[in-house]
Amino acid sequence: MPKSLLFLLIGFYFGESYPKINAYLDYTAIGTIAVAVILIVIYFVVRKVSKKYYYNIYLFTFVFFNCVRDGLGSNVELEFRFS
Repeated sequence: MPKSLLFLLIGFYFGESYPKINAYLDYTAIGTIAVAVILIVIYFVVRKVSKKYYYNIYLFTFVFFNCVRDGLGSNVELEFRFS
């Protein structure tokens, strides 16, 4: 009997709170969709921008690490073009 009374009280409490819980779940769903859309847009923007500058970044890292390996340090002057 006490177990059944406990479940009755829990059901009554959550039954009264159902509209509020439903509203919170609606806001959560809308927020999740908005965050997903924003992340997808950021992904495509970064992908497009990185393709534009990939060659220069690759060249810089290649030359930099080879200079460090060879011990040339800051004596090497590099010119990069950003188009």
